[in-house]
Amino acid sequence: MYLIAIHLPKNMSAKPISLSQLLGAVEQTFEEIFSGHVFTVLAETGDIKNYPDRQYCFFTLIEKQNGETVAKADAVIWRSHYPTISAFETTTGRRFEKNMQLLVKVEVTYHSVYGLRLRVIEIDTRYTLGQIEQERRQVLENLVKKHPELISFRDGEYYTANKKTALPEVIKNIALITAPNSDGLRDFMHELENNPYGYRFQVTPFLTRIQGKGAELDISAALEQVKKKAGQFDVLVMVRGGGSGLDLGPFDTFEPGLQIAGFPIPAITGIGHERNISVCDLMSHTKVKTPTKAASFIIEHNAAFEEAVLGLGEHILNQAERQLQKMQLSLMKHTGALFPAASAMLMQAFHKLDRIEQAAKANDPQRILARGYALVRKNGKTVFKNQELKPGDSISIQLSEGQAGAQITTLS
Repeated sequence: MYLIAIHLPKNMSAKPISLSQLLGAVEQTFEEIFSGHVFTVLAETGDIKNYPDRQYCFFTLIEKQNGETVAKADAVIWRSHYPTISAFETTTGRRFEKNMQLLVKVEVTYHSVYGLRLRVIEIDTRYTLGQIEQERRQVLENLVKKHPELISFRDGEYYTANKKTALPEVIKNIALITAPNSDGLRDFMHELENNPYGYRFQVTPFLTRIQGKGAELDISAALEQVKKKAGQFDVLVMVRGGGSGLDLGPFDTFEPGLQIAGFPIPAITGIGHERNISVCDLMSHTKVKTPTKAASFIIEHNAAFEEAVLGLGEHILNQAERQLQKMQLSLMKHTGALFPAASAMLMQAFHKLDRIEQAAKANDPQRILARGYALVRKNGKTVFKNQELKPGDSISIQLSEGQAGAQITTLS
């Protein structure tokens, strides 16, 4: 315990002293006791007034027990130590804001006008990272424990129902969850619209707040909107990016993680984590680092399908060419054997025709008549048997030269 001694002239203890005298003595005593000492303090942040342009920040540090404030002190970060705020935010991915449990190094100061202040010279990021990781692990444990039908953990990996959904062979209709007018939105769309293959996509944005206290509720609401229209989309894409990697906490919360784990269409996340993988990343079908890489993944997925189709077409063409060549060779082979066979058949036909011609000539009626035969006709029809005639019939007789008429008198 320190005793504060105020040195006043003798016989003045009963006399009134000025406030500045009293507080000046207190300030001097604080200087004597606390000068050169740095204390590590665990406390929660209260109201914060940050002035980035001037590079100083005023806030309060609070200690609570059972919800009651048991200690409170004003704190300040001056210009000389102001970079510790940006270092904290970059390292932890969290904004320096109210209601954060921090481990800080402070110097105790007292000023007659401004009173007691703790001058913060360092924020221990390792403590905050440990807290974040602990909270994240607790969320993951709860997801596995409470929803084993959707999520399991085996051999160091998380397996979800969403990971089992199949990416369509071609991705065209995309549901996009991101913040309005954000770098993530612009980066994703720019990459899609300027792809080297000339692919065209139909993107439906579901714009929502994705950072800050309570942002996980807005993200969950956007996920629910997409889920109601899931049949209209090939994939869900959720991105944030551009600028700093601050305030990624909403993506490490229970409800969004659960919704993605059981989402009915493949979910692709590109939410900008550089140091850690978020709960939403672990629950999704495919995780990438940035919005640009999310778009690139989709483009390359479609390009791989196109390449496979073109490769199949080339394979079919090659097969057809080989079959054609094979058939041409077979045709040439058969053609070579066909000509001699055709020639032989043609000669046989010629010989047969010649024999037919000789037979026709030998049986020419005129030749037969010339040998003394006659051709008998009755009523213009040739008579072959005497049964076709009867006495009294008139007949014509064709001779080798000319013809004669006759009448049947007797038959034998």
